[in-house]
Amino acid sequence: MYRKLRMLRFKPRQTMRCRSCAVIVVAAIAAASFGAASANASASLTFCNDFPHTVFVALAYLQDSGSWLSRGWLEVHTGECLPFDSAIRVTSFYYRGESEAYQSGGKKVWTSWGDKGRMFATWEDDNFQYYGAENRVLKSSLKGYEQGMDIPQEDYDVTVTFKADGGSGETGRTKSQ
Repeated sequence: MYRKLRMLRFKPRQTMRCRSCAVIVVAAIAAASFGAASANASASLTFCNDFPHTVFVALAYLQDSGSWLSRGWLEVHTGECLPFDSAIRVTSFYYRGESEAYQSGGKKVWTSWGDKGRMFATWEDDNFQYYGAENRVLKSSLKGYEQGMDIPQEDYDVTVTFKADGGSGETGRTKSQ
């Protein structure tokens, strides 16, 4: 059974205790410039999954204080597209992904995105929200995140898609298109 929190669906703690048990951990880190994005901004960040296994998403964004906030997990099933959180206003972002464990060549494996990118605090065992996420916080570990495309204006939508071949890509458009 999955639980829902602030428009995010999370995998229960007991199923994510070890890396081999992890279901796609997609950690998306959004770097928001709140000085550039007004409270009335309507930009959105959506994650789509074309990968053949479930994907989990975590997000972090820059606070007014200059420190980062990271949050997780959004569960995105194959063929699904979901907004991370409609209240978040970002101008740029980073993301990380890990697939659920699956069999390949007789071995249990998973696919991840963002391993070589910028490091942010992540908690793989359960839901999390870390302030100061540019550093290791509490029981977190630092994980790499891939930088996504910049969001050039308030009335703009960005979609990150986890592709069937294990790659990823982003598209952006103004809402009037």
